[in-house]
Amino acid sequence: LIGLAGQSCAGKNIVAELLAEKCWAVIDADKVAHTILQEQSNSVIARFSSPAEKQGLHLRAQDGSLDRKALSALLFSDPALLAEHEAFILPKIEARIRSLITAALTEQPSRPIVLNAPTLHKTSLTPECAFILYIKAPFLMRLIRGKKRDSISLCRLIARFLQQRDFFTQYRAQNADIVSVVNARSVQSLRTKIERILREKGF
Repeated sequence: LIGLAGQSCAGKNIVAELLAEKCWAVIDADKVAHTILQEQSNSVIARFSSPAEKQGLHLRAQDGSLDRKALSALLFSDPALLAEHEAFILPKIEARIRSLITAALTEQPSRPIVLNAPTLHKTSLTPECAFILYIKAPFLMRLIRGKKRDSISLCRLIARFLQQRDFFTQYRAQNADIVSVVNARSVQSLRTKIERILREKGF
């Protein structure tokens, strides 16, 4: 099991695709989180509707589903609310990820697994990773990728980037075996770097 983390819009998903091509099992923590959030949407709405309404936000969309953009706007406006949400939702996400790891190991015990998890440091899975690939890229390049991918304002995009400034430090604080990879050129250049690291690590 290796971890895949790094800066937003730096190229983590590209690395995950490269490893999938090598027949690694890929677990996408963002997809797991989306599924869990859907399953827990009524509980989340019940927990946070009151503070949301004070800010003029409505967490339930017209079709009755959870409005994730409204939830995101609420949570990132108040660190205490974000912490409350994470305390509620992260254990459920981690439990689901562990079940996926177990299933992958049961299916093919010798097959390596990559956990694509931007907030891996917030779980207890970090010490279980043989090492962590931490993907970085120049700020301007990330900004351009983010605008193309997410179609959100520059202010929101920059705010998201700033919230992630200490992620690398938190991995260091956990004594993780972390390998930084700068994705500043082509996909082929990134592929070459990843293949070299995997050879050095014995894969």
